[in-house]
Amino acid sequence: MAGLVVAYAWRGPLPAGWLLGAAVVAVALAAVATACRWSRGWWMAGLLAGVALAGAARYEWERHRLADWDTLGLPAREARLVVEMVRVFPPSPEQDWISGIGRVEEAETETLRDVAGQRVYFSANRKPGDPVPVRGERLRMRGVLTPLPKHPAVRAAANATAEEAAKVNPFDGYLADSGVNFRFTRGRIVGQAAAAGWYAQRLEQARLLFSDILGRGLERRPEIAALLRAMVLGQKHELATDRKELYLQSGTMHLFAISGLHVGVIALAVDCVLGLLAGVLRLPAWARMVAGTGLLWLYVQITGASPSAVRAFVMVTFLLAAWRLRLPGGSVAALTASAVLVLLIQPLQLFTASFQLSYGIVAALLWLSVPLQEAAARRWRLFAWLPRDAWTRWHRAADGAWRFVLGLGCMGLAATLVSMVAGVMFFGLFTPLSFLANLVLVPLAGLVLSAGFVSLVCGMAGLGVVAAFFNRAAGVVLWFMDSVAGGAARLPGAFFPAEFRAGWEGPAALAGLLVVLAIGYDRKWPAGWRGVAVPAGFVALVLVAGIRFVTLPPS
Repeated sequence: MAGLVVAYAWRGPLPAGWLLGAAVVAVALAAVATACRWSRGWWMAGLLAGVALAGAARYEWERHRLADWDTLGLPAREARLVVEMVRVFPPSPEQDWISGIGRVEEAETETLRDVAGQRVYFSANRKPGDPVPVRGERLRMRGVLTPLPKHPAVRAAANATAEEAAKVNPFDGYLADSGVNFRFTRGRIVGQAAAAGWYAQRLEQARLLFSDILGRGLERRPEIAALLRAMVLGQKHELATDRKELYLQSGTMHLFAISGLHVGVIALAVDCVLGLLAGVLRLPAWARMVAGTGLLWLYVQITGASPSAVRAFVMVTFLLAAWRLRLPGGSVAALTASAVLVLLIQPLQLFTASFQLSYGIVAALLWLSVPLQEAAARRWRLFAWLPRDAWTRWHRAADGAWRFVLGLGCMGLAATLVSMVAGVMFFGLFTPLSFLANLVLVPLAGLVLSAGFVSLVCGMAGLGVVAAFFNRAAGVVLWFMDSVAGGAARLPGAFFPAEFRAGWEGPAALAGLLVVLAIGYDRKWPAGWRGVAVPAGFVALVLVAGIRFVTLPPS
C-alpha cells in the first residue's frame, strides 16, 4: 500500500521495470537474511521494501501512462476509435447523450495507434429512446480525444491559487484515480464493431426484467417507482435532479448506491430462501454457501457491477464465510483479507472515494460500534433486578428490541464519525444532522430492499399480483423516507458547503481517525461512553481546525 501511495503522489513517470527488478532483489535479500539467520531487521526491511517497490511498479502498469503524451504535452485532437464498453452510465429517458468508461480496442487514425488499450471516458450523442450500449459491446466512434494529466486535482497542491482551484473539475480527479488517461468527448457513434457477448446480453435482459417487475403496482406513482429501482438496482439516473439534491444535502445519498448495505441485505435474503430450500432438498452447508455466493454475484452483475458493488460483494462474501466456517480472527480478519484481495486485483481503487468510504465505515462499525454496543448493553440493562431464568417471552422481546435500538444508535454514531470527515473531503458538504437522518432511514432502507427482493422473486415466479403488493408496501416506506429526507434537508443547519484548508488534510484526517479507532479497539475501549470521547474529540478537532466554510455559486 505504501508503494501505491508513493507512486500516486510522484508527479513524473516511474520506471516500472526497474522498480520490479529492485523489488525482486529486495525480496531475495530478505530470503538470504532468513536462510543465514541474520538479525530480524534485515529480512523485515527487505520484505517491506520489496512489497513497496512492487506496489509502485503495479501502479505504473495500471495507469499505463503514455510517455510521449506526458513529455511533449500533446494537445487534444480529433480521433476515430473502436471503443469497448467497460461501464456505461445509464442515461435518463430524456437524455440525448450517453457516457461511460471504455477501453480503446483500435485507433483508426494512423497517428493515434499508441492509444490502443487505453481506458477512456467517453460521451456521445444519442437519440432519446435508442437502446443503451451494453457492457462488452464495441462501437465505432468519432470525437475529440483529450489527454488527462496524472493529477488533475491541483487543489491538492498547497501553492494552488484560487483561480487554479476554481478551474479544477472534480470528475477529472475521479477519472484519473480510476486509471483513465483520456477523455473522448463530443462524440458520435458511427456504428457497431462487435456485439456484446451472450452473457452480457442475458444480464441486460435480466436488468430490464427486474426494472419492469419493480414498477408493477406503481404505474401511477412513477417517482416512487424510480426511488425503488434506484435503491434496489442502483438506477440513480431515474431520480429527478431535485431528489438527488435532497438526499445529498441530508447526507443519505449513499442509500441509492449499491454498496455493503444493499449486498448485505440481499445476501441475508438469499440465505433465508436457500435455508428454506435446504430443509426440503437436504442441501449440505457448502452447497448452500456456493449457491448463495453465485446468486449474489449475479445480482451484482445485473445491477451493473460498479466498483462499489463488486467490492461490497467481496467484503460480504468474506464476512459471511468467516461467520459460517467459524474461521479464526472473525470479522476484522475477513475485512482485511477482502481489502487485500480487492487491491491485488484493482490497486487503483485505493484512491477512490467509494473504497475509502466503504472500508472506512465498515472498519468503524467493527472497531467502535460493536464494542460500544456491548458496553452500552451492559450498562443500561433492562430488568437487571430480575434473574434471566425468570424472564417471560415479553421480557425477552423487550430486551431484544432495546438491544436493537442500542445497536442502531452505536452504528449511526460510528458511521457518522467517518462520514463527517469524508463528506467534507469528497463532497464538499458538512452535514451535522446526517446522523439523525441515517438513524431513521438506514433501517427503513433495509425493509425496502427486503420487499424489493421478495417482489423480484415473486415476479420471476409469475406471481405478478404478489409482486405488486410488495412494491406498494415498499412504496409506502419510500414515501415516508422521502418525507424524512426532505424535512432533514430543510432544517436550519442541516448542511454547510465546506472544504479542507489544504488538500492533504482530508486524507490525513481520515487515516488518523482509522488509526485512533484501531488503537482503541486493540486496547479494549474504556468502559461506557468514555471510549467515544477520543475518536469524537479527534473528529471535532479536525473539523474545527482543518475546514473552512465556503459560499456556493448561484448555479
